[in-house]
Amino acid sequence: MPTPTIAHLERRKIEGGVLIPMVQAFQRAIGKERANEIAREVIIELARRDGERWRRSCGEFYKELGLPELGQLFHCNRDFAMVEGFSPSLTLKRTQTIMEGESHCDFRFKRKG
Repeated sequence: MPTPTIAHLERRKIEGGVLIPMVQAFQRAIGKERANEIAREVIIELARRDGERWRRSCGEFYKELGLPELGQLFHCNRDFAMVEGFSPSLTLKRTQTIMEGESHCDFRFKRKG
């Protein structure tokens, strides 16, 4: 599948326009539980592929240049502000990132109050 050139959320809206009525038809045909289970499996695999594509295009790019600190600055640095902008009732805790040389990013989201 080619790399999309549209914004991530726009892509989700377009997908929803097709997938919502399709999954609803499958729910009527084979039952809600089984239809949702199949849809969940497909969506998880698509998300995994998206994550792999993002890793190759974003994180690895800076490492290949020998500039992982710029990856930290340009990408990881945004995460806390993005969560704040997304919902003032959420907090993000992260103590390490791949860009900083760790094995993984340990994102933890929590609802305030």
